This record gives sequence, C-alpha cells and structure tokens, in this order.
Amino acid sequence: MRYTIDAIQTFIFMQSGLKEDVEKLMSEINKELD
Repeated sequence: MRYTIDAIQTFIFMQSGLKEDVEKLMSEINKELD
C-alpha cells in the first residue's frame, strides 16, 4: 500500500507543484487507512 501512496503523492506534486495539495491528499488517505 505504501508504494501506491508514494506514487500518488509524487504524481500530485509533479502535476501541481503545491505542497499543500499533497498534504491535503495524504491527510485524506491517512483518514481512510485508519
């Protein structure tokens, strides 16, 4: 699962270049995993 999250994080970061967007996405993913 970890590699998938890393791939998504990298993709979003590359597309937007905005750290905040990545953090928001990771926050949502972490909520679903908990």
